[in-house]
Amino acid sequence: MSPPDKSYLKVLSELEQWGSYETSAQPRDISKLEGIRLLLKDLGHPERAFKIIHIAGTNGKGLTATMISRLLCIQGFATGCYTSPHLIDIRERIAL
Repeated sequence: MSPPDKSYLKVLSELEQWGSYETSAQPRDISKLEGIRLLLKDLGHPERAFKIIHIAGTNGKGLTATMISRLLCIQGFATGCYTSPHLIDIRERIAL
């Protein structure tokens, strides 16, 4: 976790250095998620309290996610939307 005194620009710079899963040639090892699963279990599965829409497929995910988010906002829901990859700036990935 980042110390609270980190500047916005420093955090943004660190995010840019993370690399991209989309362009990485290295396969992802799903078995490494076991530690996260155990942690979530120990915490009482707080992730289950969130209402989440997961969009998968080949084309149109960003547009679909944005439209669903906007429609829910119009209906009075608070939403967050994470899309990947970004086009120009990593801040494009998260919308609240």
